[in-house]
Amino acid sequence: MQTIHSSWHEEEQFKKAIRLVRVGVGQIVARIECQGLRVVLEKTEAILFLGPRRRFPTNATVRIGDVSVQIGKELKYLGLLLDSRWTFAEHFRLLAPRLKRSAAALGSLLPNLGGPGSSCWQLYTGVLRSMALYGAPVWAEGLSAHNKALLKSVQRVMALRMIRGYRTIAGDAALALVGTPPWDIEAQGLAEIYFRTAEIKRRGERVSPELIARWRRQTRIITMRTWEERLASPTYGRRVVEAIRPHIRQREPTPQCHHCDHDDDTAHHTLLECPAWVEQRAVLVATTGLDLTLPAIVTTMVRSRQGWDAVATFCEDVISQKEAAERVREADVAADPIRRRRGGRRRAEHER
Repeated sequence: MQTIHSSWHEEEQFKKAIRLVRVGVGQIVARIECQGLRVVLEKTEAILFLGPRRRFPTNATVRIGDVSVQIGKELKYLGLLLDSRWTFAEHFRLLAPRLKRSAAALGSLLPNLGGPGSSCWQLYTGVLRSMALYGAPVWAEGLSAHNKALLKSVQRVMALRMIRGYRTIAGDAALALVGTPPWDIEAQGLAEIYFRTAEIKRRGERVSPELIARWRRQTRIITMRTWEERLASPTYGRRVVEAIRPHIRQREPTPQCHHCDHDDDTAHHTLLECPAWVEQRAVLVATTGLDLTLPAIVTTMVRSRQGWDAVATFCEDVISQKEAAERVREADVAADPIRRRRGGRRRAEHER
């Protein structure tokens, strides 16, 4: 009896959805035709999204005008293959062979012995990464273990060519040697930036390039941290991963503050203690008061636009000066090799 009632309920919901679609699409077509344009209904496609336990109805159609449109389980839209269960299984099933063919084609251009260096390999890997992560904000949350494995298998191909290693090397070890986090982790970061940007635009506000750059830096830190945690229990290549994992997030040869003698350059130290930012701190205190603890700062930011702008100005001013000092240290030929940037004609032109 329960099964009959459930089936009847699903059928009624489907009929209601069909009525809404017919009315909604009819209004859209009418608006388009009012502009002097014509809609080719014969090329219209439709897809029905279902929950995990819902059955797909047989011979499902929706009538739009004089055309009956078949409702399918899959629909290609802007390069993404959507499916009724929102699993993207078919999308990745078709994407993986295409990525592997592209990886093989790019790999055949560069020999394992001799040839261009790692910068060229990184360029080719970036091409594959762009192909693989296209539409990541849409499918990142629904990425299944099987789809993650498909992405990892393609990424492993390029990682092996970059390290010029044997095919028997484990994927985790190859990615650790290359220093490139798995694409499924990067997809989560791209999705986070996209939804943050969309939320600000929804409020009618402008997203500044500086804010996007800050989000990308934050996302990079989170991505590397997540990757490091995953490498704590590698499936294969344990010895290589255990040797490299402590250095995954190594960015600075020392945590010491470059602007004073403090042993640990933390956000707390920059905000409350570092003498290099006395002027910026005084401007901030004029708006927020003397209490610069984290709860007080957050309260000030959410209380008024003036408080928010004061904290944001402090952060942007301090970070820009820190980055300028960082570039000076990187340009120093006497600096430790980990601090120095690579030279080159394009960088020289950019600096000029």
